[in-house]
Amino acid sequence: MAGTQFKVISCLTQGDLHIIQLEETIPPLPLVQPPPKPMPSPIKPMPI
Repeated sequence: MAGTQFKVISCLTQGDLHIIQLEETIPPLPLVQPPPKPMPSPIKPMPI
């Protein structure tokens, strides 16, 4: 998700291979608002 913050835990470089271990952090201030939760719509039966 855009606006997610990470902290680098460790990194490994071997030749052309780069591995970075990340940990998601909670930002001190919210950077983006979470999307609204959808309201469930009632299911209408279809005529047969």
